[in-house]
Amino acid sequence: MPRSASRARRSGRAPAPISPSSSRTAAGSICPPVLTTARSRKRRSGSTASSGREVRHGPRSVPGAPGYAVRAASVPSEGRGTFPRYEEVAMTGGAGLGPSFDPDRLAAVRARLGDSGTQVPVAPAPAGNMAAIRRLWLRAGILICAFVALLYGVEGVDTLDNHQLDRNGIEPRHLDGLWGILFAPLLHANWAHLMGNTLPVLVLGFLALLAGIGRGIAATAIIWLIAGLGTWLTGGSGTVHLGASSLVFGWLTFLIIRGWFARSVGQILLGLAVLAVYGSLLWGVLPGQPGISWQGHLFGAVGGVLAGWVLSGNERSRRRGTGAGLPAATR
Repeated sequence: MPRSASRARRSGRAPAPISPSSSRTAAGSICPPVLTTARSRKRRSGSTASSGREVRHGPRSVPGAPGYAVRAASVPSEGRGTFPRYEEVAMTGGAGLGPSFDPDRLAAVRARLGDSGTQVPVAPAPAGNMAAIRRLWLRAGILICAFVALLYGVEGVDTLDNHQLDRNGIEPRHLDGLWGILFAPLLHANWAHLMGNTLPVLVLGFLALLAGIGRGIAATAIIWLIAGLGTWLTGGSGTVHLGASSLVFGWLTFLIIRGWFARSVGQILLGLAVLAVYGSLLWGVLPGQPGISWQGHLFGAVGGVLAGWVLSGNERSRRRGTGAGLPAATR
């Protein structure tokens, strides 16, 4: 019980009220504000006292809830300097984002964590690149082997049918012979003819597909069409032209010339290697040997050059600094 209250009770007088903001000592000095409420009121109001300091809390709020902020003020204390008084106050109108979203506070946290707020691009892992290359090689190998298997299957059926399928080759300047443009690369005169084309088809077809499955198929389609049309226009009368050698010559020139159009050192080196190994085949574009469709070889080679130019449109456009160009799939 306070001393002043006990004295007032003994004297029969009512105790003087005590101001919650100050109290006088016997010497008349003003002491710092102290708590004058009971423990239950202190728990209800959220007030705490320690060493003569008063910390008052306003209405509670959910931490980080919008519409609330923390306000700090300094309370003077005689002989004790100043100490902070914190009040959590509601912001009228719901303005503000609250302490958890304070920009200064977030900047300080980023500075402590060394976070600059920017994202640094991460280079793809080499393992992922190698896996993609392995998938490309596997798909290219499966496709070219399946094509060669198709050639052998067709020749087997042709042999069983007494070579009746050979009539479906290209007949120059005959309307019915235009259908031969679709079928001629799949047909061969005999097994020796097919076996002679097998290795070049496997090697050069595989390398063409390594430029990208979609790109290799597009190049093959261009070569197929140009070789067939050129042969149909210039072939000898009364002849039938067939064989996959037109594709071989087209893939050869495609691989040699594409690196030059794309200005790719790797592709140029590949083209030089192909030229060194299979360059002698280019003599087959010249007339002179009976029974050899030099027209198919010549226009197949022309188709390969055209395919190399068309399918390097993106690279040529990038060199010119423009965004135009023929897109080519690299799957």
